[in-house]
Amino acid sequence: MLKSSNEEKSQAAFDALNKIIKKSVLLQESFLRCGFLEISRFNLIDENIPEHVHSNTLSIIAELITNGVNPNEMAQLIPILTKLGSEKDQKKKKISMKAKMIETLLASQGVTCPLSSDEIQEFKRENEEQKRQIEEQKRQNEEQKRENEETIYFKIPMSVLKMIGEYFKIPLEGTEDQKRNILETQEKDAQLLIRTYKDKEDDIGRRRIIQSGVVEGFLYIFEMRELNTIPRTISSAFYQLTSPASDEINLLLFQKNPFPGLLRLLYHTDIDALGDAIATIINIIVAGVNTTPMNQPHPHFESINTLGGVEKVFSLFRRNISQHSKDSAALCIGMLFQAKEIVDADMRREIIAHLKMQTDGHDESDKISAKQALRDLAQNADCQSCTWFCECTIYD
Repeated sequence: MLKSSNEEKSQAAFDALNKIIKKSVLLQESFLRCGFLEISRFNLIDENIPEHVHSNTLSIIAELITNGVNPNEMAQLIPILTKLGSEKDQKKKKISMKAKMIETLLASQGVTCPLSSDEIQEFKRENEEQKRQIEEQKRQNEEQKRENEETIYFKIPMSVLKMIGEYFKIPLEGTEDQKRNILETQEKDAQLLIRTYKDKEDDIGRRRIIQSGVVEGFLYIFEMRELNTIPRTISSAFYQLTSPASDEINLLLFQKNPFPGLLRLLYHTDIDALGDAIATIINIIVAGVNTTPMNQPHPHFESINTLGGVEKVFSLFRRNISQHSKDSAALCIGMLFQAKEIVDADMRREIIAHLKMQTDGHDESDKISAKQALRDLAQNADCQSCTWFCECTIYD
């Protein structure tokens, strides 16, 4: 869109890219790795491209330099900047001034590369060849492009997702400044994921995140870091992967073994982070409920139970940290014990009583979920003569 002949569309693309450049070092590096400078060099030499494209391209280059990109990466542009800066046409005065400003900015940082006019002509020829190669590549990869098209300000490139996953796995070690930089970068990356996927139904995007290694990065943080060093931003970003998402996505997340880390977060001192954890657990459990016959045990039960997860969730229920955490814990246990007996009498009595109370509440979604949990509990054939079975089946 930056290269659009429509000035308004080009300006909109510039505004979006400018915001992203200022927010993420990873995306700055992604621009360079994806060939942005080579494409820019071609655009600036091509006299048939509209002037507003030249202007916006120069502005993006200036933003990259002022936001910390290695200025030496820009050395290849200096001959073109020199040529544009020497332009005498008054109509191109704005472009000329921008080119001079960038060249001065680079020179102040020790980046110079004076070339002759013959060398500039050689650059033109090289760019013409690059243009031909780019067009050929576009033709060959048309189908792949349709499947993986990544609009930079709505989708996150796979290369960036992989870098985020790797950065999440960096241990929180070093000096205080180094630790702070690690935390700040991880939070910025988590915020990018939240902005991209919060309240958006995008199974394709979420599947790409699962494939990229980002989930493993999250789970490393949840399992290995001191709880007080895990900010709510991180737990919230992981929650966004599970909602709004299909059962398929949540079952793929289950395959990543998320419960050890999520159960550990139930002891976080930040109520919101704790709330994200139990809500995420429920979303993954619901996918199991939705894909398993009601008269069959929940497919995730053993995975959670072997970790002491049932006791941990029940402990959360009894801690009364918040109404949300208590309600969520009750639903979690009710769904986990689908077609199974809750052997612990105290747990059984307290959970069923709370679920019954939820069915009389004001929140329609909670009422539906509580009734579903009671119906799941009532599927245990071995206990259908028990009193608690009768208490559950009245909601059938």
